[in-house]
Amino acid sequence: MRAWVLGVLIAVAGIAAVAGVYLVLSGDDPAVSPSPSATASVSATPSPSASVTDAATASPAAASPSPSATPSTEEPEDPTRTGVGVSLTRYGVSDGVLTAAAIVSDVVEEGGTCSLVLSGSTEELSVDGPGTPSATTTDCAEGLSLDVSDLSGSWILWITYDSPDSYGTSDSAEIDLS
Repeated sequence: MRAWVLGVLIAVAGIAAVAGVYLVLSGDDPAVSPSPSATASVSATPSPSASVTDAATASPAAASPSPSATPSTEEPEDPTRTGVGVSLTRYGVSDGVLTAAAIVSDVVEEGGTCSLVLSGSTEELSVDGPGTPSATTTDCAEGLSLDVSDLSGSWILWITYDSPDSYGTSDSAEIDLS
């Protein structure tokens, strides 16, 4: 049995060695060849079609800016700033007031600003509040309330975080206001 296992290991090592020699001699090193995803991630400029939308005729989801596009349009002037993960943790309407909260993962700092953004087909509202450091995150909740009692229809909301060292945007969520 040991001889069989040893034989299999030697065969696998031989195949790996032959494949390595082939890659070196043919110049087809997959680590060196560009891939479509690497090329796409290099571009920091959003495509024109993503930034041009007729808000009057588009659906609320299409008329609203994509949260994933928001950081690229608000890239920091200071290259030492870090893009961070922002997670929308809760949102809801009670007595005509929309409240929302988020956490900024792996960032514990003071001096950051959280913004709740609510976007409809023809209007965008926002409110700012301070980021509050906790043990392992920075929390966004304080002051993130908007009076929506006069609004109706489908709206998109998200939370952004901005500080001297970090920036980020949460995923969006759709909310129906009646």
